[in-house]
Amino acid sequence: MQSFLSQVAKHLIQNHPQLDGLVLVLPSNRAATFLSNALSKAISKPMLLPRLLSIETFITELSALQPTTPHELPIHLYDAYLSLNPEPAAKYLEFLSWGQTLLNDFDEIDRYLTPHNQLFDYLTAADEIKSWYLKPKNQTPLVQQHFNFLRELKGLYHTLEQKLDKDNLGYQGKRYRQAVANLPTYLEDNPRLHYGFIGFNAFNTAEETIVKKLLEAGTITLYWDLDPYFKPDGIHDANYFIKNHTKKWDTATAAHWFSADDSYLSEKNIQITGVPKNSSQANYVGSLLHQLSEEIAAAPVALVLSDESLLPLVLHAIPKTVENINVTMGYPLGNTESFQLIHQLLALCSRSSRLAFTRQEMQTLFSNPFFQSYVNQRNASGSAYILNRIQQQNYSSLTRQQLADLLPNSLEALRLFIVEQIPKTASFIGLLKNLITHLGPKFKADGNTLEVQALQTITTILDTFQDITEKKNYLQLLANSEPLFHALCKNKSLDLKGNPFKGLQIMGMLETRCLDFETVIIMSVNEGILPAGKTQNSFIPLDAKIEFGLPTYKEKDAVYTYHFYRLLQRARQIFITYNTETDVLEGGEKSRLIAQLLTDENINPYITHTISSPDIPITPTSMVHVQKTEGLITALTELCESGLSPTSLSTYIEDPYAFYKRYILNIDEPQPVTNTIAPNLFGTIIHDTLEELYAPFLNKRLTADQLKKTKEDVNRVVQKQFAKTYSDSSIDHGQNLIVYQVLVRYIQNQLDYEIQQCQKHDIVLLGLEQKLEAFLKVPGLDKTIKIKGKLDRVDRYDGHIRILDYKTGNVLSSNVLISSFEEVVTQKQKNKAFQLLCYALMYSKTMGNQPLLAGIIPIKNMGNGILQFALKTSGKPSNRNPIIDQQVLDQFEEALIGLIRGMFNSKENLIASADT
Repeated sequence: MQSFLSQVAKHLIQNHPQLDGLVLVLPSNRAATFLSNALSKAISKPMLLPRLLSIETFITELSALQPTTPHELPIHLYDAYLSLNPEPAAKYLEFLSWGQTLLNDFDEIDRYLTPHNQLFDYLTAADEIKSWYLKPKNQTPLVQQHFNFLRELKGLYHTLEQKLDKDNLGYQGKRYRQAVANLPTYLEDNPRLHYGFIGFNAFNTAEETIVKKLLEAGTITLYWDLDPYFKPDGIHDANYFIKNHTKKWDTATAAHWFSADDSYLSEKNIQITGVPKNSSQANYVGSLLHQLSEEIAAAPVALVLSDESLLPLVLHAIPKTVENINVTMGYPLGNTESFQLIHQLLALCSRSSRLAFTRQEMQTLFSNPFFQSYVNQRNASGSAYILNRIQQQNYSSLTRQQLADLLPNSLEALRLFIVEQIPKTASFIGLLKNLITHLGPKFKADGNTLEVQALQTITTILDTFQDITEKKNYLQLLANSEPLFHALCKNKSLDLKGNPFKGLQIMGMLETRCLDFETVIIMSVNEGILPAGKTQNSFIPLDAKIEFGLPTYKEKDAVYTYHFYRLLQRARQIFITYNTETDVLEGGEKSRLIAQLLTDENINPYITHTISSPDIPITPTSMVHVQKTEGLITALTELCESGLSPTSLSTYIEDPYAFYKRYILNIDEPQPVTNTIAPNLFGTIIHDTLEELYAPFLNKRLTADQLKKTKEDVNRVVQKQFAKTYSDSSIDHGQNLIVYQVLVRYIQNQLDYEIQQCQKHDIVLLGLEQKLEAFLKVPGLDKTIKIKGKLDRVDRYDGHIRILDYKTGNVLSSNVLISSFEEVVTQKQKNKAFQLLCYALMYSKTMGNQPLLAGIIPIKNMGNGILQFALKTSGKPSNRNPIIDQQVLDQFEEALIGLIRGMFNSKENLIASADT
């Protein structure tokens, strides 16, 4: 393969014997490095090389302006905004939400030499016409602010320009506009230079103007890289720009030079693979690199990341067989542990007005290994102690005072970070530098060079951060300066040592400009990523962009289409992956570029398209059999002597193996620590609250007036039980407040329902949380079986004794409706009916035989009232018997005895699936 830059180097040497009279402009510094290498290989004798410049450097030289830094420009714009608005409508943080978008628009306006005054007047007039029917008195403050914003654009643009001119500064677009203005003088001062623009595709208006003037002067050669396959095709987006440029400048045909090869349709191996999820894509590419390790050792291989955020995943997936790696984009500072720690601390400290922090924030911070090192140096068990206390106290959030109480005395210095309010930026910077002073030697001792480099970079950023914030009053508050810190860190990367001419070259799509590789791997070729699609972050609407010749999504898509096909042009092995999984933003759809390849009959014979998925062996579910040994029977006997509860018996019906683990082996399922209350604790608070509220009415008739007074005490009792059962932390905010309000609402709904019932029925409260027990004799077993339980509530309802059970989970009326007693002891869906019958049996044996009613009080949904137990005697709804008399209890007792007899049957194993 003869690369594009190798061909350019030969042409330059043949046509320009004195290379030092050339100025060669390329899309990037990387391309300039590769052309320099190609020239050094092509020359046969010592000579001076031409000047090799990136287009950015060339424009900066031509403009004679100093580039502004990305973090300084928003500050300059805000200063311009303040000069126009002494009492600004937008504070600094509000301004940042739209300031960067406005800067992007200003930059684009200048790069395309747009008549800005006309554009701003157009935008204002168009918006006024759109809202012509709104008289000033009918305009909302939001509409008025919008009109004022559009009217201020022209003044804001000019004020910013003036401020930058004073310091001889220019953002990219301003430098382009100034470069065009300075070009005539520049050409007069350098009449003998010849220019080569190499490997370009899309030109903005400023670049077009410069090229046109150089063409008129006869001092330029345009080196185009486009395969002949795309030239005659007037539809294909790969030639969208070059076709237009060559038509526009057809009178200067001698100035156009095209790469002399026809390689796009040469034999290739193109493998397109759909892989689910980004992590799987990285692993797939890792295995692919292992297969290509010998080729990587012999010649450079390009790994192109359409989505550059995948770099950390890719780096972790690279196999050890790949020795030489060059990451052209560097390793993002934001992915280092050091930055993540500082980001967490900044997020905590900048929220000085917050009353509390979530448990997750604290656990994340104190679990960070670097922060643990910082803490534990002052107290050996500091981090572990604090994490354990957070878990033991079951905090869903922690106030600053609670954090202060948690910190041991030896960690007094730590209070400045997470307990004390730190409104000043300077104070925070001082604390961070102290932290870095501690972490730096530790990283060096551990040989963690990446984190050492990260800390050095962060220290430099902090110096800049401090210098800027000291000069601006509105940035001296930490909450205001936080975005500035992130702007300083954004796009910062750590240099990873590598050889650009050897081994695996990991790069973004734009870094491939002018470069060629025999083997290419392109990841994340999904719609919405490559190309980016129709998303547009701009204040300039599409119709205005078209009217004033500004680029739209159409042009931006064409840029990436060209780079994609140019990368495939000379490659022999091409591996393309895309994410097959549906995603909220990306849709899981393969890119239209892949669809074009698959439908192109000329290139399709070289393509293999597959969908990759993990090889997950499907094994049959094995069953766990627990034999009822003598020891197990003995344990069952002891359990029955101490007492079986309705809950334990219903667990046995639902899952005998779960019953075995919990009640025989005493193994409870671990309760995960979460930011929300567990269901069992939620139910406990409900039960205890209702018991305390109803206790004064024991053995009394319930009245509506008394219950209305009781409602006034709900908040106090719920708060008391909440602190007792769950957490004594504040309920004034966060998850605790939500849970507290839900509990209050449920209790109030229960009392409201009770008030309605009291007005229609005679209700006397007979018992609360009443302990019951009964003994059963099982024929064939020389044992007495004890069943025991605690009945939530017993009352007399219009003369009928009624037993009631509170349930905070979801309960259906079908759960307490039965057609046979066999289903009660065999079907888990009937566990609520089973428990009610157990309580009825125990109550009858304790208090004497009498007809009973039974039901579930569904705390979460009192709209349907109490769910009453009933026995279906036929299919008609009217033939349901709610009365639990002696006959019903005898039939249930017989079914219950059968269940217990099976429990002790040594011939029947306890069976459960392996998943249990």
